[in-house]
Amino acid sequence: MRTDPPPVPVRLATTTPETADAFAVRSEVFVGEQGVPRHLEVDELDDTADHFVAYDGTGRPVGAGRLVVEPAGFEGAPWTTAPVGHLGRLAVRAPARGTGLGVALVAAIETRAAQRGLSVVALSAQTQAVGFYQRLGYTEHGEEFDDAGLPHVWMTKTL
Repeated sequence: MRTDPPPVPVRLATTTPETADAFAVRSEVFVGEQGVPRHLEVDELDDTADHFVAYDGTGRPVGAGRLVVEPAGFEGAPWTTAPVGHLGRLAVRAPARGTGLGVALVAAIETRAAQRGLSVVALSAQTQAVGFYQRLGYTEHGEEFDDAGLPHVWMTKTL
């Protein structure tokens, strides 16, 4: 049974400290746990992305994700004729896994995509996370590919 304080709602990172907290979660999960090279984890899309962060009841950042607006026809949804929301860098620290925080992060990012007038969200899922995204209504598209040494597949959802 978990005794961790429940996470507070996910929020759009609007301050420098909140954004830094989102990057800290991402670094711990992707670089520290999964061995993704730091220079691949942070990329040029971070400059224009909407970043999200969640904190536990003690104020410790425990979850992060981002939304990037991509042009119509981008690689994750090549059939689209309008801009697409690209959900990415979804990360939850180990103590907060299994609490529903991942679902809350996806919901917050989808809500922001809808607020920005986007009707399709795409993501490149690590293959071990495909079932998680399928339960949230995402559909697999295309062949498996390597991203930072980890197998991925594109998935999309119409909002």
